[in-house]
Amino acid sequence: SSVIADSALTGARGNSGAILAQFFQGLAEATKGKVRLSTETFAQAATKAEPTTSPASAFLNFSNMK
Repeated sequence: SSVIADSALTGARGNSGAILAQFFQGLAEATKGKVRLSTETFAQAATKAEPTTSPASAFLNFSNMK
């Protein structure tokens, strides 16, 4: 959910934490409105979430939250 993604980004420590938080953000966006996920849907969402996980995008998105 976006609550988990936002919390992960707020509490992220270091580059790895920021990257993982961005992955959760992408996953939340790709699964928005879904209550349950099949393994296929989860795999598709994870694939869509991956491009948002660069360190630069993590930093820029974190900077914009303040």
